[in-house]
Amino acid sequence: MGAIAIATVSRDNSAAAKGIDQSGLPVYQQSWWVEIARGSARYFEAKVFEDNIVVGSLPYVVRRRTRLDIPWGISPYWSSFGGPVVSQALNDKEKAAVLHRLIAQLPRKVPLHFICAPKAHDAGLIRQAFVNAGFAHSRRITYSQPPEDADAVSRLNAKHRSHIRSADRILEVLEIGADEFIDFYGANLKAAGLSSWSPLEVARKLIAKGQEGDTPQLRVIAARKRKAGSPYEAAIACAWDKERYYLWMTTRRRSFGGASNDKPHPDAIKLLIVKAMQHARSLRLIFDIDGFTQGSENLYTQILKIPNTEFRDVFERTTRLARWLDIYRPKIRQAAAFLGLPGR
Repeated sequence: MGAIAIATVSRDNSAAAKGIDQSGLPVYQQSWWVEIARGSARYFEAKVFEDNIVVGSLPYVVRRRTRLDIPWGISPYWSSFGGPVVSQALNDKEKAAVLHRLIAQLPRKVPLHFICAPKAHDAGLIRQAFVNAGFAHSRRITYSQPPEDADAVSRLNAKHRSHIRSADRILEVLEIGADEFIDFYGANLKAAGLSSWSPLEVARKLIAKGQEGDTPQLRVIAARKRKAGSPYEAAIACAWDKERYYLWMTTRRRSFGGASNDKPHPDAIKLLIVKAMQHARSLRLIFDIDGFTQGSENLYTQILKIPNTEFRDVFERTTRLARWLDIYRPKIRQAAAFLGLPGR
């Protein structure tokens, strides 16, 4: 475990200090998630204490993006966002002081990249603290649907509604466990010639833990044809907290042959997302697509018509070496390829 830096903050009424309410945090920032998501990476956590109680925390791991890169500090593995959390028992002035002390503990010689939750508590204070510390600020889009909105299927146009209903007749949707999902996910990555940037074993442990108990925070569903022995066509994993329901991981079967009957069902993922939206609605939670990959925006905005656009704050502080590497990385990769060395 990496070194834990500690700072203190004083208040006139120290007896009124309270710790961080874990139950009120987004799932990606809750202690059980962070403890698993740190994996075997170099883990650090900036903390601010008051009367031996943690009133501010900022966990992160330091890892390389590729073999040709230098280490970066990011939120723990498989966490769509992270960043600092502070006690809600503090007033704004005290929160600002805690945030300043947290960010002051971050290393200057390591590039850092943090994505913060949409509509996070104290978003304005967090934004100001990072900017004051020299971080560049940008935004990343996500889309959401509040639970009081109309059912997802009723919002679709006639063609897409027909496709979803047809898929619902052809495919069965069932809950699956961590091992089945990760094995399926990994096989699809391999078939596509890809590898996971974050360890799949960490995701497996997160799913297993999140499915435990009477109040689970994670659900995995898969779709397959209603015929014995049929393979999974697609699967998704969703995680949630007291406010939001996140579309966390998705995967679909890859076609291994050229035959048309080997192609995965084109609407399997759409059907699963609709089912997830309905589940979120039943739990009275905001459905959040949790960001999106390039090329999938049309699915969420034009086909599924998820109504609300939101923005996550992105903060990045780089170093001179990292900027130099960004400039010369293509030449380094060319040289590595010429010498027959691995470039990733």
